[in-house]
Amino acid sequence: MRRILLDNELKNKAENYSKNLFAGKRKDFKTPLDNLTKLKDDLGGSKHSKRKQYVQMIIDNYNEILKASPSEMEEFIKQFSAICKGGLLESKLTPSAKLKFHELIVSAMRYEELRNSEFRQFVNSSGIKICVYCNSQLAIISEISFYDKKQKRRKPKISAKFELDHYHSKSQYPFLCTSFYNLYPVCGNCNRAKSKLDIKFKLYTDNPSKLDVFNFWIDDKTIIDYWLEKTPDYLN
Repeated sequence: MRRILLDNELKNKAENYSKNLFAGKRKDFKTPLDNLTKLKDDLGGSKHSKRKQYVQMIIDNYNEILKASPSEMEEFIKQFSAICKGGLLESKLTPSAKLKFHELIVSAMRYEELRNSEFRQFVNSSGIKICVYCNSQLAIISEISFYDKKQKRRKPKISAKFELDHYHSKSQYPFLCTSFYNLYPVCGNCNRAKSKLDIKFKLYTDNPSKLDVFNFWIDDKTIIDYWLEKTPDYLN
C-alpha cells in the first residue's frame, strides 16, 4: 500500500474530473443532476422530508462533492449524517419497492456507468495503474455478456471494466459514490477479501512526510548468481 501526495497537480485533476464527468453525452442523456432532481420530486410530501432534504443537499453541492478532498469529504459526512443516516438510508420508500433509498441515490448518480465506461478516462489522472491494496495486480476485470442490445440477439462480448472500492461505503454515504478521492482502483481478489470491511489505509495524504518511499535494487553479483543457478532464492 502506497500513499499518494495530494498536491496542486492532483487537485487540478480532481477539478477537471468534476467539470467533465459525463460530458459529451447524447442530448437526451439524463445527467446525475437530472436523475437526482427527479428522485427528489418523486419523494412527494412531508413523509419523506428528510430524504428530500438529503437529495437536495447533493444537488446543491454536486460539483463540490465530486472533487471533495479527504478532509472535505469528512465535513460533508457530518452535514449529511445530521440529516439522514442509518434506517432512512437502508429502508425502502414503500414495502413493494425494489431498491433501498441509498441504492436509489447511487443509481441516480450513475455510479455503474462511471465504473463501466467514464472512469477509464480519469483513472490515469490519479496516477494509479494497479490495485492500491496489494500493488501487484491490475485494477481491471473482464466481464462477459451474452446479449447484444444493438443487434438484439445473444452474442458473447468481453469488456474490460475497472474494479473500484469505496473508502467511504456506498451504503452509508451514497452521496460520495462518484467522488474522485473516494474511488480506489483495486483488483478483484482484494475487493472480494475486503468486502464491506472498513480499512484504515488512506490512499491520499497532504503531508509529504507520511509518504511511504521504497527503494529496490539488485546488485550485480546477485544477478550473476541468479543466471548461473536459475533459482529465485537469490532474489529474496
